[in-house]
Amino acid sequence: MEVNKKKLALLATLVTLGVGLLITGSLLLIWKIFEQTDKRQILVLLSDAFFISGFMIFGLGALVLIASTGFFDIIAYGFKSLGVLFIKLTYKKGDLEKYYEYVERRREKRELRKETSITLYVVLVGIFLILVAALFLPFIPS
Repeated sequence: MEVNKKKLALLATLVTLGVGLLITGSLLLIWKIFEQTDKRQILVLLSDAFFISGFMIFGLGALVLIASTGFFDIIAYGFKSLGVLFIKLTYKKGDLEKYYEYVERRREKRELRKETSITLYVVLVGIFLILVAALFLPFIPS
């Protein structure tokens, strides 16, 4: 079954945008924006809510994007090695996979998933929400 990349990208973008707007709406409800009467306070709350949701989504997408490059492989290998050494009661010399083999196996898995990678769209939605937050700033009276 062929995956339509454009449809997948659009779906990922819309779902991520929906999550961002849900976070924004939740923050606005928590901060009781509908009870506010001051225009300045309303604009500040809108800007803050969009910025926080955008930054959360951007940060998560950036971490996943960085992890897809293999940047955290050494840390994952270290934890896996500790697990083999401390959890396994009968450790033998051949039980632990060599670091080079581990990295190559992870690289092969990443290559298989690279075709349908949607993390870039998550980062872009986060940037979009941050830009929306910036649009409110000029209208906030000082």
